[in-house]
Amino acid sequence: MMPSLEFKPPAPPLISIETSSTSTATDSAPSSTHVVLLPFMSKGHTIPLLDLAHVLHNRNIIVTIFTTPANSSFISSSLTHTTVTVFELPFPQSPPNLPPGVESTDKLPSMSLLLPFVHATKLLQPNFEEILSTLLPHVSCVIHDGFLPWAQLSASKVGVPSLIFFGMNTFSMIITRLVVEHKSLKDVKSDDEVFSLPFFPNIKLCRRDLDESFNDPEPKGPLFEFVMESWRATAQSTGIVVNSFYELESIYVDFFNRELNPKAWCVGPLCTASPLKQLESLAEPRWVQWLDDRKAKQRPVLYVAFGTQAENSQSQLMEIGIGLERSGVDFLWVVRGKEVELGDGYEERVAERGMVVREWVEQRKILNHEIVRGFLSHCGWNSVLESICAEVPILAWPMMAEQPMNAKMVVEELGIGLKVKEEGGGGVVGWEKVKDLVKELMVGERGEEVGKKVKELGKKAKTAVEEVLDGRRRDADVFESPARSPPPLPLGRLRRRRRLSKDEEKAVPLSSDGGDIVVVLDQDSGADLWRSRRFAAGEEDRDVVKIGSHMFSDEGSKLFTRFHITRFHVLYWWEDGDGHLGHFTFPLDFTLLDFHPNTLISLSHIHYSISRYPLERMMGTAISAEEKAAMAIQVGFVRRIGEFGFLEEEEEKQVGVFM
Repeated sequence: MMPSLEFKPPAPPLISIETSSTSTATDSAPSSTHVVLLPFMSKGHTIPLLDLAHVLHNRNIIVTIFTTPANSSFISSSLTHTTVTVFELPFPQSPPNLPPGVESTDKLPSMSLLLPFVHATKLLQPNFEEILSTLLPHVSCVIHDGFLPWAQLSASKVGVPSLIFFGMNTFSMIITRLVVEHKSLKDVKSDDEVFSLPFFPNIKLCRRDLDESFNDPEPKGPLFEFVMESWRATAQSTGIVVNSFYELESIYVDFFNRELNPKAWCVGPLCTASPLKQLESLAEPRWVQWLDDRKAKQRPVLYVAFGTQAENSQSQLMEIGIGLERSGVDFLWVVRGKEVELGDGYEERVAERGMVVREWVEQRKILNHEIVRGFLSHCGWNSVLESICAEVPILAWPMMAEQPMNAKMVVEELGIGLKVKEEGGGGVVGWEKVKDLVKELMVGERGEEVGKKVKELGKKAKTAVEEVLDGRRRDADVFESPARSPPPLPLGRLRRRRRLSKDEEKAVPLSSDGGDIVVVLDQDSGADLWRSRRFAAGEEDRDVVKIGSHMFSDEGSKLFTRFHITRFHVLYWWEDGDGHLGHFTFPLDFTLLDFHPNTLISLSHIHYSISRYPLERMMGTAISAEEKAAMAIQVGFVRRIGEFGFLEEEEEKQVGVFM
């Protein structure tokens, strides 16, 4: 039975943005909206929030960032030509279990000290609250990193709404939540045993796909307790800001906003929000000249980087080095730390084809260089988004945290990369495998295939960020949304349509009686299982492919219909204007349907199949009032419309609840 849903009119806005969505920071006065940002002290966590600061600034929103003295210079230099204010919070002196002077995870001698560092940040809370209170009543909300859960308490204490920023995707958040809440590992006997999850049976997992905090049937320990603390803070917050975009993971965004709390707003990909001219103003390092030289010689380059926190053993680094050397591929390899040893004379031997860089680089600029054609990456989420936006395919080599889930998404869900699989249960990957996979990505057939897919996805990413920057994307209006209320499932626009007719004068406008409105929901109850590319002959029809709704009026009477399409049948509900309800199921020849992920199925075939049965044949057991209410509310949260046989016109109107 479908859940009972109660539709309520929207509450007053949590925050009112006074500027036009098409204005920029330079052509009108700032609004009264004031957003405070608190990033975690790590470049990988800080950079997306700096990008978000640019988005907010471009929309004329006042922005204040809190950080520590050692991180202030990096943050300020990233915000030139903006009016963003930076406040410094003194980092605690000699915190327990940490070396002196460390104010960022990038400076930790080992990632084993991450948890002591996280605990040390709690000592910033009193100063943060003191300064935050001086900004009142002019603070509209606080957006803080999920690694700083104490900030939610601080915001609550001073009466300011808080949003938690997660620099990851909804896919990995959902999988982790489901594993823990449904105790999915309780019957799993080994690290390599495959298991599946409720709601998503087609996703196959093993323990190695999970962060070490969650790969035990009964998770426990300090790291798990910290994650639980973060989740509790998230549950108390107004919502989650996600550095992702709807077209990338629509199934999971919809599931998240239907099943989990608080709700998530996708405002990404943020990696292209910072202006390129800012990057071009930097003094050109030697690797820029090297890439330009490769371009002049028409020698495609593989970019190799494993982030600022992932750690490789010395033996693994040696194997990577040999594999790159023997692949015959030109490469730019960024290693962490000047002390890393790659073998006697290695850099001299590969100088003709490869460059090793030992300092921090502007990764976005490297990936956007037109000669870079592949990325050997640890699959940190920032790196994945930057690669997608640059249209560069990925050779995924996850190391820690949610990176294995990101890699699974890259390879299995999106099809924009290949994966390095560990040998012998997590042992060292030999140079032969490194060499073969590098060659496959750069010059092989599979590499060509994933390269095509990432180009398609990259174009969608560019469109998404353009809509965020100029305010056209609904998720960019997170600050206007009611507290604790989900945004509508991210919408496009409902366009005015008219029916095509041989006699153009008889075409019926959408707004008139007799006009058709066709609404297709990409996803709701049950459609989470849609995985078109995974269907195989003989598979059971438990997989719901698409759910749609249709309402039309004819001479004053109205008929509302709804259907579930599986691989082998259509389940069809209907309701007329007098409240008569019914449902009907019939077999379906699925070869008739346009079956492409993230596109509408051609409804003409479905309507043709349905039309073979007279209306009386559709009469069946009446559906309940709860099911009726659920259908009505879900129609109100539609994402897109379309039907073969209709002509789109440019005029747009906002979608509403039809019943």
